[in-house]
Amino acid sequence: MGRLVLTNSGSGDLRFTYTPDWQLFEEVIASRERSPSRYEYIWGIRGQDDLICREKYDAESNLLERLYSRSDANGNIGGLIPEAEDYLDQPQILVPPLMKIPPG
Repeated sequence: MGRLVLTNSGSGDLRFTYTPDWQLFEEVIASRERSPSRYEYIWGIRGQDDLICREKYDAESNLLERLYSRSDANGNIGGLIPEAEDYLDQPQILVPPLMKIPPG
């Protein structure tokens, strides 16, 4: 696949799997206090930062959560939004912090 990075902290183990282009593909958290969880990252083809969504799975590979990526006009990831239908139907406008939008 690509590159594998393993770390060990006092509370558990982390495993990160990357694509050959250094995009994060999978993140596995094996905690001693909680059941293990796994995150998968789905990437698009438009560029290095074209994240489509992140999916969270439990130890039995059941899908627990799907968050979609929200990008600005430059292709920068602006955040992750839940899959809830009512939230996705709302218009999403990303505005640079110093830009003012005229009323009306």
